[in-house]
Amino acid sequence: RIGSADVGAVLGLNPYRSGLDVYQTIRGEHSTDLSGVLRVSIGRELEALGLAEYATETGRTPERVGTISHPDRPFLSATPDGFDAEGETVTEVKCTWAGWPEPPAYYWAQVRWQALALVLTGRTVETLCIVVLRLGGGAPRVEYHRRPFDLAEAEADLASIVTWWADHIETETPPRASAESLTDGSLARKHGEGDEGKVLEADAEGADLLESYQVWRLRKEFATRQETEAKARICDRIGSQSKGIKAEGIGKALWSRR
Repeated sequence: RIGSADVGAVLGLNPYRSGLDVYQTIRGEHSTDLSGVLRVSIGRELEALGLAEYATETGRTPERVGTISHPDRPFLSATPDGFDAEGETVTEVKCTWAGWPEPPAYYWAQVRWQALALVLTGRTVETLCIVVLRLGGGAPRVEYHRRPFDLAEAEADLASIVTWWADHIETETPPRASAESLTDGSLARKHGEGDEGKVLEADAEGADLLESYQVWRLRKEFATRQETEAKARICDRIGSQSKGIKAEGIGKALWSRR
């Protein structure tokens, strides 16, 4: 499925997650277990608090509508945190230690997708609201960020996502990674050369990137060992009297003197 949290990544708006991540997750090649991540658990627990704060501020209690699927394309789905039917507002709660003054673009894409899902299932949405629970820098505080729901913008998002699904998921063609290349020289030091600079302390999203890098390095080492083992077993199976082995629908491997 394409969930609302995937939309920003597919559209290239999320600097911490790429369309390749979404592709691999959908195909079952990669998944991230967030159940043991403390800040994710904190965010999940504080979601109800954010909706309660919204109810106090507006006098209206958002409804939990569960997961909504696109009526014609069930692989497209959204799970809004809450929907204020009386106020015609889709409500998303974000708990953060980050210092951004305005929710980033990939958060708005997420909420816009949720609003479109609601509209396509017969609800009326006029406003997007992100309730931000600020947890850093002293006492926690609540912020309300609102935007009018732009249906045309949401439909443009949908068209891009449907095209992406057809180009990559249906054809089993992975999208290109979004990062600049470390091998072709396009990724250069932006602030001078040398090792004089300090080592940065990672924020939560930076820590996610470090962890992702570590995970993929370990998987690469494991995959390399598994590939070597599988290759040796194939060579044993081919033996000295044959030149290869093949399987219908999978392919073939040849073992030549080279």
